[in-house]
Amino acid sequence: MDGCIIPQPIKTSGNFLPIEDVLPRLLEGFDKNSLALKIDEKSKIGRYYLDKSCDLTYMANILEVSPVKLSGYIRLFYGMSSVEFISRLRIHYFLSSSKDFATFTFETYIYNSGFNSRSTFYISFKKYVGINPTAYLRAITK
Repeated sequence: MDGCIIPQPIKTSGNFLPIEDVLPRLLEGFDKNSLALKIDEKSKIGRYYLDKSCDLTYMANILEVSPVKLSGYIRLFYGMSSVEFISRLRIHYFLSSSKDFATFTFETYIYNSGFNSRSTFYISFKKYVGINPTAYLRAITK
C-alpha cells in the first residue's frame, strides 16, 4: 500500500472540531504571563475582531503595542499568525452566537461575525472547523 492514497472519512455530526477548540488558547507556559493574559483578555472580551476593519494594525492600536511586536507575541503565545488568530475568534463567535439560524439570514451571521465576504468565511470555516458550513448546518439540524 506504499504510495496509495487512502480516502479519509467525511466529517459528520459529532466528528468535527468542537466549538471550544476553535477559540485560540494560550500555549502551555504562557497562562501566567501578564502580557499574554492582557492580549488574551482584551482580544476575547473586547470583541474588537467583530469590526470588519480589524487587522494586525487595528489590534496593535487597541493593545498599545507595535504591529510587529504584536505579530511576534501572537505567534509566541498562541503558535499561530495574527490572521489565523482573528479568523478563529470570528469563527468561534459565529458558532457560539448562531445557535438558532431562524432569527436572521445566514449572511447576517457571517457579516456580524466580522467577515468581509462570504468566501473568506467559507474558507476559514472549512479550515478551522473541518467541514464546510453547509455540511455543518445539516449536521447540527439533524
